[in-house]
Amino acid sequence: MAWMLRDCYPEYRSRFELELAAGESGLDRAVKWVYVAEDYTTSDFLRGGELIITTGVISGGDPQWLLKFLQHMTAQHTCGLILNLGPYLQREILTPEILAFCEQHRYPLFVMPWHIHIYDITRCFYDRIFLDTRRSEELDAAFFRLLEHPDGTQSALSVLASAGFPADMPYYVTAFSVSSDHSVVLSENRTLLDELSVTLLRQSVPAHLAVRRNDVFLIAQSASAHDIRSLVQTLTELIGQRTAGSCSAGIGSRADGLANLSQSQRHALDTLRLGCSRGQSLTCYDDTGFFRILMSVSDKEMLRQYAQTALAPVHEYDRIHRSDLARTLYLYLLHRGSVQAVAEHTFCHRNTINHRIRILKETLGYQLDDSAVCFELMSAFLAEEYLQSQ
Repeated sequence: MAWMLRDCYPEYRSRFELELAAGESGLDRAVKWVYVAEDYTTSDFLRGGELIITTGVISGGDPQWLLKFLQHMTAQHTCGLILNLGPYLQREILTPEILAFCEQHRYPLFVMPWHIHIYDITRCFYDRIFLDTRRSEELDAAFFRLLEHPDGTQSALSVLASAGFPADMPYYVTAFSVSSDHSVVLSENRTLLDELSVTLLRQSVPAHLAVRRNDVFLIAQSASAHDIRSLVQTLTELIGQRTAGSCSAGIGSRADGLANLSQSQRHALDTLRLGCSRGQSLTCYDDTGFFRILMSVSDKEMLRQYAQTALAPVHEYDRIHRSDLARTLYLYLLHRGSVQAVAEHTFCHRNTINHRIRILKETLGYQLDDSAVCFELMSAFLAEEYLQSQ
Protein backbone atom coordinates (compact mmCIF):
# COMPACT_ATOMS: atom_id res chain seq x y z
CA MET A 1 0.00 0.00 0.00
CA ALA A 2 1.49 3.34 -1.06
CA TRP A 3 2.45 5.97 1.51
CA MET A 4 1.45 9.36 0.15
CA LEU A 5 2.86 12.83 0.72
CA ARG A 6 -0.54 14.06 1.83
CA ASP A 7 -0.28 11.59 4.75
CA CYS A 8 3.38 11.99 5.69
CA TYR A 9 3.39 15.82 5.57
CA PRO A 10 0.83 16.35 8.37
CA GLU A 11 2.41 13.49 10.33
CA TYR A 12 5.94 14.91 10.32
CA ARG A 13 5.28 18.59 9.71
CA SER A 14 5.84 19.70 13.30
CA ARG A 15 8.52 17.16 14.19
CA PHE A 16 10.86 18.23 11.38
CA GLU A 17 9.51 21.79 10.99
CA LEU A 18 8.58 21.16 7.39
CA GLU A 19 6.91 23.92 5.43
CA LEU A 20 5.16 23.40 2.11
CA ALA A 21 6.29 26.24 -0.12
CA ALA A 22 4.59 25.19 -3.38
CA GLY A 23 2.98 22.30 -5.24
CA GLU A 24 0.20 21.46 -2.79
CA SER A 25 -1.89 19.91 -5.60
CA GLY A 26 0.80 17.21 -5.97
CA LEU A 27 0.52 15.82 -2.45
CA ASP A 28 -1.24 12.75 -3.82
CA ARG A 29 2.15 11.36 -4.96
CA ALA A 30 3.46 8.16 -3.41
CA VAL A 31 6.69 8.19 -1.38
CA LYS A 32 8.77 5.17 -2.40
CA TRP A 33 12.12 6.23 -0.93
CA VAL A 34 14.09 9.16 0.51
CA TYR A 35 17.25 10.25 -1.29
CA VAL A 36 19.81 12.94 -0.49
CA ALA A 37 21.08 14.57 -3.70
CA GLU A 38 23.31 17.55 -4.36
CA ASP A 39 24.15 17.14 -8.06
CA TYR A 40 21.30 17.01 -10.59
CA THR A 41 23.61 15.47 -13.21
CA THR A 42 23.36 12.17 -11.31
CA SER A 43 19.55 12.09 -11.58
CA ASP A 44 19.71 9.15 -14.01
CA PHE A 45 20.27 6.91 -10.98
CA LEU A 46 16.81 7.73 -9.66
CA ARG A 47 13.95 5.28 -10.31
CA GLY A 48 10.98 7.51 -9.54
CA GLY A 49 8.94 8.09 -6.41
CA GLU A 50 11.85 9.34 -4.29
CA LEU A 51 11.45 12.25 -1.88
CA ILE A 52 14.62 14.28 -2.52
CA ILE A 53 16.52 16.23 0.15
CA THR A 54 19.22 18.74 -0.79
CA THR A 55 21.36 21.24 1.09
CA GLY A 56 22.36 23.02 -2.15
CA VAL A 57 26.01 22.74 -1.18
CA ILE A 58 27.12 23.29 -4.80
CA SER A 59 24.36 25.71 -5.79
CA GLY A 60 26.10 28.93 -4.85
CA GLY A 61 22.65 30.22 -3.93
CA ASP A 62 21.81 30.48 -7.64
CA PRO A 63 18.04 30.19 -8.37
CA GLN A 64 18.87 28.95 -11.87
CA TRP A 65 20.75 26.02 -10.35
CA LEU A 66 17.67 25.20 -8.29
CA LEU A 67 15.45 25.50 -11.36
CA LYS A 68 17.66 23.04 -13.28
CA PHE A 69 17.64 20.77 -10.23
CA LEU A 70 13.83 20.84 -10.18
CA GLN A 71 13.64 20.17 -13.92
CA HIS A 72 15.78 17.05 -13.56
CA MET A 73 13.91 15.83 -10.47
CA THR A 74 10.50 16.17 -12.13
CA ALA A 75 11.79 14.49 -15.29
CA GLN A 76 12.79 11.48 -13.17
CA HIS A 77 9.32 11.38 -11.58
CA THR A 78 10.50 11.96 -8.04
CA CYS A 79 7.63 12.76 -5.68
CA GLY A 80 8.89 15.97 -4.07
CA LEU A 81 11.86 18.03 -2.87
CA ILE A 82 12.93 19.21 0.60
CA LEU A 83 15.28 22.19 0.67
CA ASN A 84 17.47 22.14 3.79
CA LEU A 85 17.79 25.91 4.33
CA GLY A 86 21.05 27.04 5.88
CA PRO A 87 24.50 28.22 4.77
CA TYR A 88 24.01 27.11 1.14
CA LEU A 89 20.34 27.81 0.51
CA GLN A 90 18.46 30.82 1.80
CA ARG A 91 14.70 31.42 1.66
CA GLU A 92 15.34 34.09 -0.97
CA ILE A 93 16.09 31.33 -3.46
CA LEU A 94 12.33 30.66 -3.62
CA THR A 95 11.76 33.09 -6.44
CA PRO A 96 8.39 33.52 -8.18
CA GLU A 97 9.84 31.53 -11.10
CA ILE A 98 10.74 28.60 -8.81
CA LEU A 99 7.35 28.59 -7.11
CA ALA A 100 5.49 28.88 -10.41
CA PHE A 101 7.41 25.90 -11.81
CA CYS A 102 6.39 23.72 -8.87
CA GLU A 103 2.76 24.80 -9.09
CA GLN A 104 2.66 24.17 -12.83
CA HIS A 105 4.13 20.68 -12.46
CA ARG A 106 2.17 19.85 -9.29
CA TYR A 107 5.52 19.18 -7.63
CA PRO A 108 5.60 19.58 -3.83
CA LEU A 109 8.47 21.78 -2.63
CA PHE A 110 9.22 21.80 1.10
CA VAL A 111 11.69 23.79 3.17
CA MET A 112 13.33 22.55 6.39
CA PRO A 113 15.57 24.52 8.80
CA TRP A 114 19.26 23.71 9.04
CA HIS A 115 19.17 22.53 12.66
CA ILE A 116 17.04 19.52 11.66
CA HIS A 117 19.43 16.62 11.09
CA ILE A 118 19.03 14.93 7.72
CA TYR A 119 19.88 11.61 9.35
CA ASP A 120 16.87 11.91 11.66
CA ILE A 121 14.35 12.61 8.93
CA THR A 122 15.72 9.98 6.53
CA ARG A 123 15.83 7.34 9.26
CA CYS A 124 12.25 8.14 10.24
CA PHE A 125 11.02 7.96 6.65
CA TYR A 126 12.92 4.73 5.96
CA ASP A 127 11.33 3.09 8.99
CA ARG A 128 7.88 4.17 7.89
CA ILE A 129 8.40 2.98 4.30
CA PHE A 130 9.63 -0.41 5.53
CA LEU A 131 6.64 -0.63 7.89
CA ASP A 132 4.16 0.15 5.09
CA THR A 133 5.84 -2.33 2.76
CA ARG A 134 5.66 -5.05 5.38
CA ARG A 135 2.04 -4.21 6.12
CA SER A 136 1.15 -4.46 2.43
CA GLU A 137 2.89 -7.84 2.19
CA GLU A 138 0.99 -9.05 5.27
CA LEU A 139 -2.31 -7.98 3.70
CA ASP A 140 -1.43 -9.82 0.47
CA ALA A 141 -0.59 -12.96 2.41
CA ALA A 142 -3.77 -12.75 4.51
CA PHE A 143 -6.02 -12.29 1.49
CA PHE A 144 -4.37 -15.13 -0.43
CA ARG A 145 -4.82 -17.40 2.60
CA LEU A 146 -8.53 -16.62 2.58
CA LEU A 147 -8.80 -17.14 -1.18
CA GLU A 148 -6.95 -20.45 -1.21
CA HIS A 149 -7.69 -21.94 2.22
CA PRO A 150 -11.13 -20.83 3.45
CA ASP A 151 -10.89 -23.09 6.51
CA GLY A 152 -8.76 -22.24 9.51
CA THR A 153 -8.16 -18.60 8.62
CA GLN A 154 -8.59 -16.89 11.99
CA SER A 155 -5.09 -15.40 11.87
CA ALA A 156 -5.78 -13.92 8.43
CA LEU A 157 -9.08 -12.47 9.64
CA SER A 158 -7.30 -10.82 12.56
CA VAL A 159 -4.71 -9.21 10.28
CA LEU A 160 -7.40 -7.88 7.96
CA ALA A 161 -9.63 -6.62 10.76
CA SER A 162 -6.75 -4.55 12.14
CA ALA A 163 -6.26 -3.07 8.64
CA GLY A 164 -9.88 -1.94 8.31
CA PHE A 165 -11.44 -4.99 6.63
CA PRO A 166 -14.15 -6.32 9.00
CA ALA A 167 -14.96 -10.01 8.66
CA ASP A 168 -18.75 -9.58 8.44
CA MET A 169 -19.00 -7.01 5.64
CA PRO A 170 -19.92 -7.78 1.97
CA TYR A 171 -17.02 -8.06 -0.49
CA TYR A 172 -16.44 -8.64 -4.19
CA VAL A 173 -13.36 -10.26 -5.70
CA THR A 174 -12.21 -9.12 -9.14
CA ALA A 175 -9.70 -11.13 -11.19
CA PHE A 176 -7.42 -9.49 -13.76
CA SER A 177 -5.64 -10.92 -16.80
CA VAL A 178 -2.87 -9.14 -18.72
CA SER A 179 -1.96 -9.88 -22.33
CA SER A 180 1.26 -8.27 -23.54
CA ASP A 181 3.96 -8.79 -26.14
CA HIS A 182 6.51 -8.19 -23.40
CA SER A 183 7.37 -10.45 -20.50
CA VAL A 184 5.25 -8.98 -17.71
CA VAL A 185 5.59 -9.88 -14.04
CA LEU A 186 3.23 -7.52 -12.31
CA SER A 187 4.49 -8.22 -8.79
CA GLU A 188 7.93 -6.88 -9.84
CA ASN A 189 6.60 -3.68 -11.42
CA ARG A 190 6.80 -1.48 -8.32
CA THR A 191 6.00 1.72 -10.22
CA LEU A 192 2.75 0.28 -11.53
CA LEU A 193 1.83 -1.19 -8.15
CA ASP A 194 2.38 2.20 -6.51
CA GLU A 195 0.16 3.88 -9.11
CA LEU A 196 -2.54 1.30 -8.51
CA SER A 197 -2.26 1.78 -4.73
CA VAL A 198 -2.59 5.54 -5.11
CA THR A 199 -5.65 5.03 -7.31
CA LEU A 200 -7.23 2.85 -4.62
CA LEU A 201 -6.48 5.41 -1.90
CA ARG A 202 -8.40 8.04 -3.89
CA GLN A 203 -11.55 5.89 -3.92
CA SER A 204 -14.36 5.81 -1.38
CA VAL A 205 -14.54 2.00 -1.66
CA PRO A 206 -12.29 0.19 0.89
CA ALA A 207 -10.20 -2.12 -1.28
CA HIS A 208 -6.90 -3.95 -1.54
CA LEU A 209 -5.04 -5.23 -4.58
CA ALA A 210 -3.49 -8.62 -3.79
CA VAL A 211 -0.65 -9.42 -6.22
CA ARG A 212 1.52 -12.53 -6.51
CA ARG A 213 3.55 -12.90 -9.68
CA ASN A 214 0.88 -12.30 -12.35
CA ASP A 215 -2.06 -13.29 -10.14
CA VAL A 216 -3.91 -10.04 -9.46
CA PHE A 217 -7.09 -9.85 -7.39
CA LEU A 218 -8.96 -6.79 -6.18
CA ILE A 219 -10.89 -7.34 -2.95
CA ALA A 220 -13.37 -4.49 -2.52
CA GLN A 221 -15.77 -3.94 0.35
CA SER A 222 -19.12 -3.04 -1.16
CA ALA A 223 -22.79 -4.01 -1.09
CA SER A 224 -23.08 -3.84 -4.88
CA ALA A 225 -20.86 -4.77 -7.80
CA HIS A 226 -22.15 -1.65 -9.55
CA ASP A 227 -20.26 0.48 -7.01
CA ILE A 228 -16.89 -0.99 -7.98
CA ARG A 229 -17.34 -1.11 -11.77
CA SER A 230 -15.81 2.29 -12.38
CA LEU A 231 -12.89 1.48 -10.07
CA VAL A 232 -12.23 -1.82 -11.85
CA GLN A 233 -12.45 -0.07 -15.23
CA THR A 234 -9.89 2.51 -14.08
CA LEU A 235 -7.49 -0.17 -12.84
CA THR A 236 -7.92 -2.21 -16.04
CA GLU A 237 -7.07 0.77 -18.24
CA LEU A 238 -4.07 1.73 -16.07
CA ILE A 239 -2.62 -1.79 -16.10
CA GLY A 240 -3.07 -2.01 -19.87
CA GLN A 241 -1.35 1.34 -20.44
CA ARG A 242 1.61 0.63 -18.15
CA THR A 243 2.24 -2.88 -19.48
CA ALA A 244 1.85 -1.92 -23.15
CA GLY A 245 -0.76 -4.63 -23.54
CA SER A 246 -4.40 -5.32 -22.85
CA CYS A 247 -5.98 -6.03 -19.49
CA SER A 248 -9.30 -7.73 -18.82
CA ALA A 249 -11.22 -8.10 -15.57
CA GLY A 250 -13.97 -10.30 -14.17
CA ILE A 251 -15.98 -9.18 -11.15
CA GLY A 252 -17.12 -12.15 -9.08
CA SER A 253 -20.21 -12.79 -6.98
CA ARG A 254 -20.95 -11.06 -3.72
CA ALA A 255 -19.26 -12.64 -0.71
CA ASP A 256 -21.13 -12.14 2.53
CA GLY A 257 -18.07 -11.84 4.74
CA LEU A 258 -14.36 -12.46 4.28
CA ALA A 259 -14.74 -16.17 5.00
CA ASN A 260 -16.65 -16.54 1.71
CA LEU A 261 -14.09 -14.83 -0.54
CA SER A 262 -13.00 -18.07 -2.23
CA GLN A 263 -16.38 -18.54 -3.94
CA SER A 264 -16.36 -14.95 -5.18
CA GLN A 265 -12.84 -15.55 -6.50
CA ARG A 266 -13.92 -18.71 -8.33
CA HIS A 267 -16.81 -16.86 -9.95
CA ALA A 268 -14.46 -13.97 -10.79
CA LEU A 269 -12.08 -16.32 -12.62
CA ASP A 270 -14.94 -18.05 -14.48
CA THR A 271 -16.41 -14.66 -15.39
CA LEU A 272 -13.00 -13.37 -16.53
CA ARG A 273 -12.44 -16.35 -18.82
CA LEU A 274 -15.96 -16.03 -20.25
CA GLY A 275 -15.44 -12.32 -20.88
CA CYS A 276 -12.06 -12.90 -22.53
CA SER A 277 -13.60 -15.48 -24.87
CA ARG A 278 -16.12 -12.81 -25.90
CA GLY A 279 -13.51 -10.07 -26.27
CA GLN A 280 -14.81 -8.08 -23.30
CA SER A 281 -12.46 -6.03 -21.14
CA LEU A 282 -14.82 -6.03 -18.16
CA THR A 283 -17.38 -8.68 -17.29
CA CYS A 284 -19.51 -8.90 -14.16
CA TYR A 285 -20.83 -12.15 -12.72
CA ASP A 286 -24.17 -10.48 -11.95
CA ASP A 287 -24.65 -9.78 -15.68
CA THR A 288 -23.85 -13.25 -17.04
CA GLY A 289 -27.43 -14.54 -16.81
CA PHE A 290 -27.76 -18.28 -17.42
CA PHE A 291 -23.97 -18.68 -17.17
CA ARG A 292 -24.33 -18.13 -13.40
CA ILE A 293 -26.10 -21.48 -13.23
CA LEU A 294 -23.41 -23.14 -15.32
CA MET A 295 -20.69 -21.71 -13.07
CA SER A 296 -22.32 -23.34 -10.06
CA VAL A 297 -22.11 -26.82 -11.63
CA SER A 298 -19.09 -28.62 -10.24
CA ASP A 299 -19.44 -31.62 -12.61
CA LYS A 300 -18.08 -30.14 -15.86
CA GLU A 301 -18.12 -33.54 -17.54
CA MET A 302 -21.88 -33.68 -17.07
CA LEU A 303 -22.21 -30.31 -18.81
CA ARG A 304 -20.01 -31.54 -21.65
CA GLN A 305 -22.12 -34.68 -22.11
CA TYR A 306 -25.33 -32.65 -21.97
CA ALA A 307 -24.15 -30.32 -24.73
CA GLN A 308 -22.79 -33.16 -26.87
CA THR A 309 -26.02 -35.17 -26.63
CA ALA A 310 -28.20 -32.22 -27.63
CA LEU A 311 -26.00 -30.86 -30.42
CA ALA A 312 -24.37 -34.03 -31.76
CA PRO A 313 -26.70 -34.33 -34.82
CA VAL A 314 -26.08 -30.82 -36.11
CA HIS A 315 -22.33 -30.92 -35.41
CA GLU A 316 -22.03 -34.26 -37.21
CA TYR A 317 -24.01 -32.89 -40.16
CA ASP A 318 -21.67 -29.86 -40.35
CA ARG A 319 -18.62 -32.13 -40.18
CA ILE A 320 -19.82 -34.30 -43.07
CA HIS A 321 -21.17 -31.53 -45.28
CA ARG A 322 -18.65 -28.86 -44.28
CA SER A 323 -21.54 -26.56 -43.49
CA ASP A 324 -22.36 -24.19 -40.62
CA LEU A 325 -25.83 -25.36 -39.75
CA ALA A 326 -25.11 -25.17 -36.00
CA ARG A 327 -24.73 -21.39 -36.28
CA THR A 328 -28.05 -21.14 -38.10
CA LEU A 329 -29.70 -23.17 -35.35
CA TYR A 330 -28.16 -20.98 -32.64
CA LEU A 331 -29.28 -17.75 -34.33
CA TYR A 332 -32.76 -19.18 -34.96
CA LEU A 333 -33.09 -19.92 -31.24
CA LEU A 334 -31.54 -16.58 -30.27
CA HIS A 335 -34.01 -14.64 -32.43
CA ARG A 336 -36.98 -16.71 -31.18
CA GLY A 337 -37.71 -18.38 -34.50
CA SER A 338 -37.53 -15.27 -36.72
CA VAL A 339 -36.30 -16.35 -40.16
CA GLN A 340 -36.09 -12.71 -41.24
CA ALA A 341 -33.81 -11.81 -38.30
CA VAL A 342 -31.51 -14.77 -39.01
CA ALA A 343 -31.39 -13.82 -42.72
CA GLU A 344 -30.42 -10.24 -41.87
CA HIS A 345 -27.80 -11.36 -39.35
CA THR A 346 -26.15 -13.77 -41.79
CA PHE A 347 -26.67 -11.67 -44.93
CA CYS A 348 -28.53 -14.59 -46.52
CA HIS A 349 -31.82 -14.75 -48.42
CA ARG A 350 -34.88 -15.87 -46.47
CA ASN A 351 -35.27 -18.88 -48.77
CA THR A 352 -31.75 -20.04 -47.84
CA ILE A 353 -32.58 -19.83 -44.15
CA ASN A 354 -35.93 -21.60 -44.66
CA HIS A 355 -34.08 -24.40 -46.46
CA ARG A 356 -31.66 -24.78 -43.55
CA ILE A 357 -34.50 -24.82 -41.03
CA ARG A 358 -36.20 -27.64 -42.98
CA ILE A 359 -32.99 -29.66 -42.76
CA LEU A 360 -32.85 -29.06 -39.00
CA LYS A 361 -36.46 -30.14 -38.58
CA GLU A 362 -36.94 -32.87 -41.19
CA THR A 363 -33.45 -34.35 -41.62
CA LEU A 364 -32.03 -33.91 -38.11
CA GLY A 365 -35.34 -34.21 -36.28
CA TYR A 366 -35.14 -31.07 -34.14
CA GLN A 367 -38.65 -30.16 -32.92
CA LEU A 368 -38.18 -26.41 -33.15
CA ASP A 369 -41.87 -25.71 -32.58
CA ASP A 370 -41.56 -27.12 -29.07
CA SER A 371 -40.48 -24.39 -26.60
CA ALA A 372 -39.05 -26.99 -24.19
CA VAL A 373 -36.82 -28.42 -26.93
CA CYS A 374 -35.70 -24.93 -27.91
CA PHE A 375 -34.80 -24.16 -24.30
CA GLU A 376 -32.74 -27.33 -24.01
CA LEU A 377 -30.92 -26.61 -27.26
CA MET A 378 -30.09 -23.03 -26.24
CA SER A 379 -28.93 -24.32 -22.84
CA ALA A 380 -26.65 -26.77 -24.67
CA PHE A 381 -25.17 -23.96 -26.80
CA LEU A 382 -24.53 -21.86 -23.68
CA ALA A 383 -22.96 -24.83 -21.89
CA GLU A 384 -20.75 -25.40 -24.93
CA GLU A 385 -19.66 -21.74 -24.96
CA TYR A 386 -19.00 -21.79 -21.22
CA LEU A 387 -16.87 -24.94 -21.42
CA GLN A 388 -14.86 -23.56 -24.34
CA SER A 389 -14.07 -20.42 -22.35
CA GLN A 390 -12.71 -22.31 -19.35
